[in-house]
Amino acid sequence: MADRDTPSYLLLSAASFVVLIAGLRAADTIAIPVLVALFAGILSLPLLFWLQAKGVPRTLAIVATMLAATGLLVAAGFLLGTAVTKVAAEVPVYQEGLREVVSQGVEWIRARGVAVETADFFNPDAILDMATATMGRVAALAQDTILVALITVFLLFEAASFPDKLQAAFGERSEMVERLRRVTDEVQRYLVLKTFMSALLGVGAYAWTWATGVDYPVFWGLLGFVMHYIPNIGAFLGAIPAVLLALVQYGVGRATVVAIGFVVMDTILGNLVEPPLMGRRFGLSPLVVFLSLVFWGWVWGPVGMLLSVPLTIILKIILEGTRDWRWLAVLLGRGPEKADAT
Repeated sequence: MADRDTPSYLLLSAASFVVLIAGLRAADTIAIPVLVALFAGILSLPLLFWLQAKGVPRTLAIVATMLAATGLLVAAGFLLGTAVTKVAAEVPVYQEGLREVVSQGVEWIRARGVAVETADFFNPDAILDMATATMGRVAALAQDTILVALITVFLLFEAASFPDKLQAAFGERSEMVERLRRVTDEVQRYLVLKTFMSALLGVGAYAWTWATGVDYPVFWGLLGFVMHYIPNIGAFLGAIPAVLLALVQYGVGRATVVAIGFVVMDTILGNLVEPPLMGRRFGLSPLVVFLSLVFWGWVWGPVGMLLSVPLTIILKIILEGTRDWRWLAVLLGRGPEKADAT
């Protein structure tokens, strides 16, 4: 075997990485549902283990957890698919309205002696085309709900007996068993907390758009829930379409009110409530967040951007549990704990 510091080893590692990424891009139709199912299964494990701790037989606990998980997945997929279909059907109408609003804004600027072209100032067609493409990818994922639910069911059956398999294979006090248990607990904690915070933002987005009269509040609530998985910029990106729709429907005043509501929600949840709950252990460097968005967006498009940060944090947690790669986990994080000491 080549030494780890030799050029041949580094070249082989780089080639393997390229082959892996090419395979992920080619297998996106199956890889994305599998990852979503994996996240759903991890989120369902606390309920499964809680039922078993209460004395519920394993088979019955698996069935109950499976029904709860698949019910939520099917309901979410139905709501998301229905909302995306309705919004996509009205895109041409909103596109024309947004074009008219932009034209009025350009004329207002020209009246004050500033020479500007509509395309240079703002291109609503490009933005709405991008939004339509993104909604199409999300709708395609929603159509895979049944596949995701089936994979989740098999994961739950496997998860119920997997600890026993590990103990039988490596011993009850094996270092590998303990390390895997720690990693699993950390990943579960992150996904549960992040999902809870995303749900709060989704409910807030639904309530605010409903109260301000913006069309399709259910869609904006679901979009806010999904986009909050992207830290720092996710809530901002999810709010832009709702603000633009409010601009088309009611004008600048109502759009400003809608925007202020989203800013307040994101400030409270993203900057005041979430950081103390998450802690530095789940923190990523802002540069790493941006690079992960670019990289996974290139690999899997808009859905890859949604999954990018959870995947990177899971990778960071796994690396923290190793000796050889712990240094990489430190580089992915925000910095040493002592950096915050005052």
